[in-house]
Amino acid sequence: MTGEIRRMERQCCRLLLIGLCVASASAASAETIGWWHFDEQGPGGKTTGAAGEIVNSASSEYGAGKVFSADSTGAVGTDANYYPVYTDIQKDANRPLMIYDPVTGETHVNRSSLTFVKDGTASANNGGGVDIPNDARFRISTYTVELFFKSTDSTFETIAPIVGKCYSSFNSGKESWQIGLLTNGKLFLRYNQEASSTSGAGKAQVNDGLWHHLALVCSYDGGTDVSTFKLYVDGNPTPDITKTKAGTTIHATQFGDIYLGAYGTKTGRKLAGTVDEL
Repeated sequence: MTGEIRRMERQCCRLLLIGLCVASASAASAETIGWWHFDEQGPGGKTTGAAGEIVNSASSEYGAGKVFSADSTGAVGTDANYYPVYTDIQKDANRPLMIYDPVTGETHVNRSSLTFVKDGTASANNGGGVDIPNDARFRISTYTVELFFKSTDSTFETIAPIVGKCYSSFNSGKESWQIGLLTNGKLFLRYNQEASSTSGAGKAQVNDGLWHHLALVCSYDGGTDVSTFKLYVDGNPTPDITKTKAGTTIHATQFGDIYLGAYGTKTGRKLAGTVDEL
């Protein structure tokens, strides 16, 4: 087992909750409302673009995202060459990476990860992604989003989306929030509040081809109407990015999809990389 997988294994063991976790003002503790393992097929399996392809194991009531392929004509789902594919995460068959689920108390083998592919040019017009349809449980202003990510990508237009939430419709061209990769290999965080936005760049180099654990924590203070956003990398207690913004109650009422790897048909912003355990 390589060093990067050992590090990923240690990080999995340290996590209290892996997934999209939320805590409302009236809730005493966090609830895991989304957890996508990307284990629907084993390594080498190909996605099909069908609805229900990506299963949310945290809830039997809310199940499914679908993969898509976006091309330069502004169409979604038209080119199977760019659908995400399942790739092997195991480096040692005799010691597979295990994931502990604190919700069920069960442990399972991490079969595979999901890798996004694109056309390889700087404009990156063609590429694949995942769309997780909007749900009322995503309309929250205090939450944590965690996932594992790796990439060596730097050939795209300004920002390659890793994970984010749409401002309204999937192809609206505006993010509610987004974690992205910059061409210099650093992370990028942006939040939109109606007509204004706040953004920041990180310090950690993450396009080194190694697994990195990303954790975005958003906490909303109703007394001051201010949200604080902190993006943590690899368990470092010091945030890689910290931003604050007033008036961000819109995140509690907004109805938008969660996306990974590409933001609809947005030209030039497609990721070549791998994600796991969102």
